[in-house]
Amino acid sequence: MIDVERVRRFPLFGELDHHDLAILAQALLDGGRYGRARILSQDSTRLLFTDVNQAFPGDSHGLGFELDQRWYMDGLSSPVSAGHTGYTGTSLVIDPLSHSFAILLTNRVHPSREWGSVNPARRAVARDLARAVRVRPADGREAWFSQTADGATATLTVPVPSGAATVSFDLWYDTEETDVAALEVSPDGQAWAPVPLSLRSGAYGWSANGAVSGFAGRRWARAEATLPAGTTRLRWRYTTDPLYEGRGVYVDGVRIRDASHAVVFDGERPGDAALFQPDGWVRSPD
Repeated sequence: MIDVERVRRFPLFGELDHHDLAILAQALLDGGRYGRARILSQDSTRLLFTDVNQAFPGDSHGLGFELDQRWYMDGLSSPVSAGHTGYTGTSLVIDPLSHSFAILLTNRVHPSREWGSVNPARRAVARDLARAVRVRPADGREAWFSQTADGATATLTVPVPSGAATVSFDLWYDTEETDVAALEVSPDGQAWAPVPLSLRSGAYGWSANGAVSGFAGRRWARAEATLPAGTTRLRWRYTTDPLYEGRGVYVDGVRIRDASHAVVFDGERPGDAALFQPDGWVRSPD
């Protein structure tokens, strides 16, 4: 049976078993309450997920928890994702955006502390949970997903009809800052160049010089770009560095229009959908 009073007293991380950690994590996700028991006030709970260490970029901390540490949070990382690690290889990640948590209990010092690092296992657990959280397509029943892999490049290419002037599409991205998603155009399929983007999500709008990366709030944005004259191909390219992953990139609702704003390519039409050329990208219903 869970000892709620023990959790209330906040013992050291290493003294909690997985049942206690699950109670603690769920209570924090529920604003400091577990069932009928109030463990922390809402104000105190909020401080756990608030960065009070902003003078030291990359070392974000709330009250008692680390925040946004991709080296073990992986795809669960966000500015408000809280976590803690332990010497024997344990880790706890609490993600309020998906209302989920991951717990890993290991003993990396057996039989010796010299055997290696448990960090890949920490990231794998967080990545699997992140992938289990559904990203609903923005338009239709499926979206294109870049997948996630270290040190990789994935491309999604479509032919551009003659006379095309603009492209619009739905974009969802959650990546490490050094992993880049780019929209590129080509006149011949050999030489590629980035094309500037304008993006909007709700009332918030921003621009990108052909590439985006980082945390975008885990929500869809509508992107638009003007296509240079002579463009015959368009592609989305996702390139990752050798270490650490985010949740990846999704593209949906691709529509290309001519100068009169008539739709000349619609990625939701079966005939046009068949023209996508994926290399590393997959169709994803989730």
